[in-house]
Amino acid sequence: MIELWQNGEIPANISKEALKLSKAESDELQLFSVLYDLVPDRYFAGRNQKKTMTEGEKQVILSCWLKTEEDN
Repeated sequence: MIELWQNGEIPANISKEALKLSKAESDELQLFSVLYDLVPDRYFAGRNQKKTMTEGEKQVILSCWLKTEEDN
């Protein structure tokens, strides 16, 4: 949500409402829940679709096994 506000994607009217709510709420977790409900789902939709699944075997290269010219 912070990125949404930093990038200016959240409209001003929602930001004003969020500011009012943040002054009234002292519990951070409760405030997060209220703000999450305040922001429409369409602003989160693009972020959730970026996950991609890769098929096939995965390989992990451990850098400690790689030698540089200085090691020779």
